[in-house]
Amino acid sequence: LPASSTVPFYIMEMVAGQNSQDYVRDSSTTEYQFLQLLVETVRIIAYFHNHTATGIVHLDIKPENIVVNASGDPVMIDLG
Repeated sequence: LPASSTVPFYIMEMVAGQNSQDYVRDSSTTEYQFLQLLVETVRIIAYFHNHTATGIVHLDIKPENIVVNASGDPVMIDLG
């Protein structure tokens, strides 16, 4: 975009991992890991809604837009 552009945009880091659906379907994922993923995902959504100046609302929450990184932490993607 030109420097004079007023179009807002959002830049995220590249997240290596697998989407949450594939993570949960993996036969080695325990019930505890699934529940941890669910709790952390809800915390992320609550943070977006309650702790940002504009109250970010993610309009496309689905397993494919939640990436589980190498540490097992969920990361919300596709905020556009």
